Amino acid sequence: MQSLVARLTFSLALMPTPAFALDEYRVGRYVTQPTTAGQIQLKPLTEVVSFDPESQTVGMAMRELLNGTGYSLYPQTALPGFDYLPLPRVHQQFRLMQVIEILRALAGPAYHIIIIEPLRQIAFCFGETCQAHAEGSL
Repeated sequence: MQSLVARLTFSLALMPTPAFALDEYRVGRYVTQPTTAGQIQLKPLTEVVSFDPESQTVGMAMRELLNGTGYSLYPQTALPGFDYLPLPRVHQQFRLMQVIEILRALAGPAYHIIIIEPLRQIAFCFGETCQAHAEGSL
C-alpha cells in the first residue's frame, strides 16, 4: 500500500500542473513555461536574423526578408522602383541585425518606413512630406 501511494505521489509530481502565477505553466519540478507571448512573437520585425538574399533586386530581397514574418510590402511600394534597383554587393549579406534595420539598409537613408499594423504591411515614402507619418512607426 505504501509503495502504491509513493508511486502515485511520484507520478503526480511529474504531471504538468499550473504554476502559482497565471503567466506560467509548470512542466517539471524546476521548469516552468511562460504562457504569454514574447517580444519576438508580438513584434516579429524586431527579430535578430542573419540574411543572405538570393535575389538580384532590392524589392525581391525585401520580399524574401519579410517571408515568414507575417508582413508584406504595401502594393504601392513598387513606386519608388525597388523592383528595378540592383541589389548592391554590400547588401548581399547581413549578420545579426533586426529585420526592420535590414529593411532600412536595403531602402536607403532617403526613404522612411511606415508600418501599417492593421494590414501587416510595410510601406516606404520619400521626402519630408511623409516624415510625420514615419515618426509613428518603428
